[in-house]
Amino acid sequence: MAEHVLHTPLCDILGIKYPILLAGLGGASTPELAATVSNAGGLGILGAAALSPDELSEWISRTRKLTDKPFGVDTLLPAKVPSGGSKSAMRAELPQAHIDFAKRFKERHNIPNPDPKKYPSRGGFALSKDFFKKQIEVILDEKVPVYVAGLGDPSFILEDAHARGMKVIAIAGAVKHAKRFQEGGVIVTQAQHVLSERFPQAV
Repeated sequence: MAEHVLHTPLCDILGIKYPILLAGLGGASTPELAATVSNAGGLGILGAAALSPDELSEWISRTRKLTDKPFGVDTLLPAKVPSGGSKSAMRAELPQAHIDFAKRFKERHNIPNPDPKKYPSRGGFALSKDFFKKQIEVILDEKVPVYVAGLGDPSFILEDAHARGMKVIAIAGAVKHAKRFQEGGVIVTQAQHVLSERFPQAV
C-alpha cells in the first residue's frame, strides 16, 4: 500500500520507484551517495557545481559503475558571470568591498582557509562562462539521464538534451521563474518540490 501511495507521475517521468530526489549538495553529493539513492529507488543527483570538466566526467563514470538506475547531475547556470577562465581574472572583477566583507566574516566566525589537500584548486578553473559551457558540453556528451540546473535557466540546452533522451529540471525560486521554465519545456522544481502537478505542461 505504501509503495502505491509513494508512486507519482514524477516516478514515471524520471524512471524511478519513489518520488525522492537527492539534493545536489555541492561536493557532498558524491557518486557513492548518488548511486546509493538511485539504487534505493530515488533519483541520486551529483553535486557538480564546482567540478572541472575532467572531474565531472570522472564522477559520471564512477556513478555509472555503481548503479544502472537513472541519476542526475546538478550544476549552476548563473545569468551574470565573468567571461574569463582564470581565478585571477575573476578576482580582479570583484568589488573590494565584497572581498573585505568576506575577510571580516571569516575572522569573526573563526572560519579557516580550506585545506588544499582536501579541497584542491580544481586546476585553476574559475566559475566563468567558459567553465559552465564546458560543464554543459560534458553533460550532453555523457548523455546523463537527468540534468538539474540548480540556478539559472536551462532552456538553451533543451533541444540537445531531449535529442539525447535526457530529462531537464530547473530549480525555481519564484512563481515567475516557474512559469518561464514551464513555457520553455522543463520539469520545474521550487524549494525542492516538483511543480509538475501545478504546471503539467512543464514536463
